Amino acid sequence: MKNPMFDILLKSISIEDRFNYSHVIKKLSLTILLPLFIGQIIHLLWTKKIIYLRDKLYFSQMNGIALLIIVWSVFSTAFSNQSFQTMQKKDLFILILIDACIYVLLSSLILLIARLPIRHWQFSEKDTIAIMFCASMKTLAMGVSLINALYDKESTHITGLLPLPLIIYHALQLIIGAIQSILLKNWIKKKIQKSTKTLKDKNYIQSRYEDKLKTDETQTINVTS
Repeated sequence: MKNPMFDILLKSISIEDRFNYSHVIKKLSLTILLPLFIGQIIHLLWTKKIIYLRDKLYFSQMNGIALLIIVWSVFSTAFSNQSFQTMQKKDLFILILIDACIYVLLSSLILLIARLPIRHWQFSEKDTIAIMFCASMKTLAMGVSLINALYDKESTHITGLLPLPLIIYHALQLIIGAIQSILLKNWIKKKIQKSTKTLKDKNYIQSRYEDKLKTDETQTINVTS
């Protein structure tokens, strides 16, 4: 049973482009590794200035705007090349299902690993939640850069189709992550309530013990007198 989407993926690239590893490594180095390396050096040399500029120039908002531009460019490329017409509805449904399963399984696995009852290993509840969200996060900007580095602009059908799983995964992160945040928030609340109750019980037992000691001392003094 043939699938038109896979036919496009196989026919859009010539044999020479498939094995041009030097060109791919060069593009990866220039678009991903070199900016990352330069950014780390700048951050180490001028840490205070970078933090000041980050707060003044609203780097987080700029990051969100850049991400929206990337999503817009990917969708524009896909619609201009009519890439979505080659994908069947069942393929899209399976893709959404696979992305959702990957995210849920990965986050659950990280949650279990971070909470393993091993000495000097088990993380706190708050640290576990942070690790889970950070480890299961897949950046759309990095994925699109990798696709553009692996496939030239000549393969417009591929550059329009391949980012689609990343976009769906990114959307599922927001949807499933919102549900997870509610469940994890309740988990933290229950832990805090349990620890508070335990602390109150300990304080109550200690106060009862101290009262009993005072009563015994008073009775002893009365007897001796």
